[in-house]
Amino acid sequence: MDQLKDWTDDALSCLKEAEGICGSANSELVKINQVLSKRDNLLLKLTFLFDASRQQIRLLAILKDSLVKIVKNYKTKNHSWRTKITRDCELLRSVLDTLHKIELEPSFRSTQGNKALSLYHFVSDDKIDELFNGVDDILKESTDLYGRDEIDNNLADISKEIEGYGKELEVRYAEFLLNEVPDTPSKGHKKNSANHDNIITKLITSNNELETDMASLLESLTNHFDQCKKGQELLSKPHSEDQKRELLQVLENDSLELPYVINILNQDYQSLKTNCSHLQSITNKFSIFYNKFTAQFMVRLKLFGEIKLQQGLNIITKKAQRVEILLEKAFEYEQSVVGLIDYYTNFVSSYRSLILEIERRRKINDQVEAAVSRFRREVQSIEEKERTNREDFLIQHADYLPQDIISPNLLDGSQGILFKMLPTVGVEFNREPLPKISRRGLEEARIAILGRK
Repeated sequence: MDQLKDWTDDALSCLKEAEGICGSANSELVKINQVLSKRDNLLLKLTFLFDASRQQIRLLAILKDSLVKIVKNYKTKNHSWRTKITRDCELLRSVLDTLHKIELEPSFRSTQGNKALSLYHFVSDDKIDELFNGVDDILKESTDLYGRDEIDNNLADISKEIEGYGKELEVRYAEFLLNEVPDTPSKGHKKNSANHDNIITKLITSNNELETDMASLLESLTNHFDQCKKGQELLSKPHSEDQKRELLQVLENDSLELPYVINILNQDYQSLKTNCSHLQSITNKFSIFYNKFTAQFMVRLKLFGEIKLQQGLNIITKKAQRVEILLEKAFEYEQSVVGLIDYYTNFVSSYRSLILEIERRRKINDQVEAAVSRFRREVQSIEEKERTNREDFLIQHADYLPQDIISPNLLDGSQGILFKMLPTVGVEFNREPLPKISRRGLEEARIAILGRK
């Protein structure tokens, strides 16, 4: 009976020790399961963050491309109006130079001394200088606006950073897919995430097997303790000696196995603990990667979009506003330049047409003057013939005709009709006071307007 009591005490002691070992193992399993659950959640988040980051970088690139197109459009507009207004200013200068070269007809001025005047005499130097100075100012402003390449440099920096973020993201993703599995025989060899999951699965499977084995060992220790208690009850009752010997032999054999069972249980626990340590190491590395990715890359990408890109957008927006104002001013100057080109070109044409018009009027005056001279000569000849005819009539018939043979009421004077002379015919022509056109001026006008001298 004393031997049986010692076995029972040993069984109880081993059972308590085993329960402690299994309790510790269960704590390890609960802890690592929580860690793995957290990893699974982080894994889903990280996958989402990779996809979201790719989309964000893609959107940033699209936005950057839009900014590039906007800047290119404004540069095209800027180049276009600069080219046009520069060309038109040169054309205006050419027209003004033409005015300098065309000498004003001397007869057009009442007095001009010995100084020859040109058509440029009628141009306001102050207004022309004001116009050209204004054009020079907006051209300089345009050069200052684009000449320093501030926008191009800014866009180049933005493009470089976006490209850098894209490459860095793929590097991070490769690190995620090709992480080194810690504390494994293949340390130093890169494994992909599928291998990670495979190792985690193997470690979890191993823990499940170890947990089952430990539960089985704990159950066997519990059964042994129960048998010891039952043995005490059986031995206190009358049984055959063979039955008692058989029971004691079984209990003795089981008692001898107790140290071995405890040792196996401890080995299982150590293996489970090592597995949990490996799992913890893997999840720790993953958590570090996750925290580093979110705390560094994601934060920098967010700040880039909110600050750097916004700063670039603000610079371009301000430039665009200045360009719009500049284009409005340029359009006004362009209209003025084109208007003066048209006006002074027509001025030259109208001046030469004026010369031809004066010459035409001079010829008309000559024609009218010649016609009046011819008319006067014809009238004078008619008057002389009529005078002779009337004198001959009076000589032959006046003595025989009463003076009132025709009623005076029909006449406008007191003298009878027989003695009236032919009414006086008078034609006066006052020639227009036209300026005399020089031969050179007339030839130039004919060539310019008519295409011939």
